[in-house]
Amino acid sequence: VDRFSSNLICWARGFVHPVVAHWAWTEEGWLSKGVDVENVTVAYNDFAGSGVVHVTGGAVALIGAAVLGPRIGRFDDSGKPVHMGGKTATMSALGGFILFFGFLLFMSGRHRSMWEVEDGLIFGRITINTILAGSAGAIASLILVTFINRKNRVHRDQQQLVATLNGCLAGLVAICAGASSVEGYAAFIIGIIAGLSYRVWTKVILKYQVDDPLESVSVHLGAGIWGVIAEGFFSTERGLLYNWTRVSVMHLMWTLAGLAAIVAWTAATSAILFGILHTFNLLHLSRADELRDLERSEER
Repeated sequence: VDRFSSNLICWARGFVHPVVAHWAWTEEGWLSKGVDVENVTVAYNDFAGSGVVHVTGGAVALIGAAVLGPRIGRFDDSGKPVHMGGKTATMSALGGFILFFGFLLFMSGRHRSMWEVEDGLIFGRITINTILAGSAGAIASLILVTFINRKNRVHRDQQQLVATLNGCLAGLVAICAGASSVEGYAAFIIGIIAGLSYRVWTKVILKYQVDDPLESVSVHLGAGIWGVIAEGFFSTERGLLYNWTRVSVMHLMWTLAGLAAIVAWTAATSAILFGILHTFNLLHLSRADELRDLERSEER
C-alpha cells in the first residue's frame, strides 16, 4: 500500500510541475511566449518560481490536506483549533536558517551568467532583495503575532518562533518572482505584505478546519500568489506602478492569467490524485496508529 501511494505521488510530481515549468520557463511555453501589445511582447515573468514552484506546491498541499482531513483532536467540538505539540524550537530554528541560506544560493544561481559587469549588478540586486524580503516577512509576521497574542501567554513563545520562521519563508517565496526586476524598497514592501498575508491565510485555513501542520499552504500558496502579483506592480521595466501604459496593464493581466492557469491545472490534477488515494483508503492511518504517533510527538 505504501509503495503504491509513493509511486502515485511521484507520478504526480513528475507530471504536474513539469507542465507548469514548460508553460513558463521554456521558449515553446504559451506563458513565456506571451502576446504582442503595441509591437512589444508581453510575457509571464517569474524569475525563480513564486508561481511555477511555490503556488504549484502550495495548491497540491491544500488539496491534499483538505482531502485527508484534520488530525484527531486538532479541532474541538465547536470547530476551534487546538494547539498540538511535536515541534522542537531548536530543530525548527535550524531548519529555518538552512532554508534561508539555501534560498540565497538558489536565487543567485538562477542568474546563470557572470561574464559582464551588468551580471554582477543583477547578482547583487537578487541577493540584496532576497535578504530584504525574507527579513521583512519575519519582522512583520512576528509583530502581528505578538500583537494578537499580547494577552494570551499560553504557547506564545513557540507561536512567535514559528511565525518568525514562516514569515521569513513567506517573504522569500514572494520575492522569487521579481528578485531580479524590483528595487530594494519594493522587495522590503513585498516581504512585509507576504509576512502579513501568511498569517491571514493561516487564519482562513483554520477557520475552514483544514489541518496544515507545517503551514505550507499559507507560506507557499499564499505568499506565492502575492509574489506573482507583486511583480506585475513593482517591476521596474513594466510594473504598473512605474508605467501606467497599455503594455503594463497587459503585463499584469497576463501575469494573472498565468497564475489562474497554474492554480487550475494543479488543483485539478491534485484532486484526481488524492481522490484516488482517498477512494482506495491509501491516505489514512488507522485510528490506533494515529493516536500512537500523536502521543509520541507530544512526548518530544
